[in-house]
Amino acid sequence: MDTSADSSSVATGVGTVFALHLIQVPFLICCSIIGFQAGMVAPLLIGASQFVYVGPALSIAGRKGWRNAVRGMWIGAGVTFLLNAACWGLVLASFGRGYLF
Repeated sequence: MDTSADSSSVATGVGTVFALHLIQVPFLICCSIIGFQAGMVAPLLIGASQFVYVGPALSIAGRKGWRNAVRGMWIGAGVTFLLNAACWGLVLASFGRGYLF
């Protein structure tokens, strides 16, 4: 690990995670073109599926010694997961009552 000063920022890590979420857009398009309905699963479960591409990004940033960027990536991944969980909570709650609020 490099002992020099960390020049990365937390905002860089958060921005990297949100930019990496755009990876799922071409995946969705390709799956819909070939008629694969399961392609909708990845965007709907982005909170869980993000670890397929955020995990390696965390590993690479950690090896390069970008501690602040790693913190930002964890924050971005956590925010995405919590927002996705909250949205699913609203969706599942609406099935039980027949309306959203």
